[in-house]
Amino acid sequence: MSEQTARLVRDELKLARAEYTEKAKQGGTAAGLFGAGAILAWFGVGTLLATLILVLALFLPAWAAALIVTAAVFIAAGIAAAARQEEGRGPHPRAGAHGRDRAPRRPRDQGADLTCPTQSPCPARARTTA
Repeated sequence: MSEQTARLVRDELKLARAEYTEKAKQGGTAAGLFGAGAILAWFGVGTLLATLILVLALFLPAWAAALIVTAAVFIAAGIAAAARQEEGRGPHPRAGAHGRDRAPRRPRDQGADLTCPTQSPCPARARTTA
């Protein structure tokens, strides 16, 4: 019996290892494709900015068009960074509820019985004390 159990466990471990290996390969492929898509999107943004510069260069000198687009990109980056900084403000992560320095007390810390919160004569307590 113990030999059959040991063999069963070994077989299950081999099967699990094979399944996880296959899933890891699929995950690696998906991550690679996502990375390739992100790089191509980054190139697309660069190409879009170059196109915008060329369109502006029809009406302005090329250096002025490039300067305007560069300034617009830096302004957008500054706005995004400022928005992120504002979002990050708030109570300290270790502060408790409502900005207190300690966590709020739980009902069990105050002596309440959590097994029967709605019943005053708790049947569970009656069984343990009787």
